[in-house]
Amino acid sequence: MRQLSSRSASERRQSRRALAALAVTCIGTYGALLAGSAWTSGLQDWTLLLPDLGLAIVAAMAAALAGAWRATLPLACRVRWLMLAAPVALLSMLVAVGYVELLGGRDAGDGGDGEANAAAVLATWVAVVVITPLVEEWLCRGVAWRAVATLANERSAWLATAVLFAFLHGMGGGFLLELPHRFVGGLLFGWLRWRSRSLLPGVAAHALHNALAVALAGAD
Repeated sequence: MRQLSSRSASERRQSRRALAALAVTCIGTYGALLAGSAWTSGLQDWTLLLPDLGLAIVAAMAAALAGAWRATLPLACRVRWLMLAAPVALLSMLVAVGYVELLGGRDAGDGGDGEANAAAVLATWVAVVVITPLVEEWLCRGVAWRAVATLANERSAWLATAVLFAFLHGMGGGFLLELPHRFVGGLLFGWLRWRSRSLLPGVAAHALHNALAVALAGAD
């Protein structure tokens, strides 16, 4: 009886921690994106990293609250899941391009700029192709995934983190343009996380998706 009571108390503590971590993730993400948008308005180059820095801090705080640092960073995976990252990235990119073309809009700025300097180009690639996939996957498929899975189950975590991922990209005002295809991307990256039990395949797919997006934007 005492063991049962102790287990129940432990489960309640774990649930409270998970709920606190999820609240920090959602509220902190909103605040970090608003602050990052205000600080980087009109600025260029390495200031692109500021929103990701804010999101990384939010993820670290939420992981600490959950008391599950290692659980939010599952990295071990089989090679076959890493090999699946490329077709998943291509599929997510095809969905994004197809949806944006269907709306007659543009997903990435106003194209390449022949006057862009090397520092701006390097900053874009580092921020969008390296830092962003690492931070967003840890935040969504690491910290938030762990919190929702603790409170409910992994299917709920898959859906909830896809919604969070979509809103990460729709807060600039382009909700109709951004949310639907970002949600699909979140489902695809989340599927890799769910089936592989690791963040690495999703990070790789996310990075490849973003690299394709940057390359297409530069080619326009």
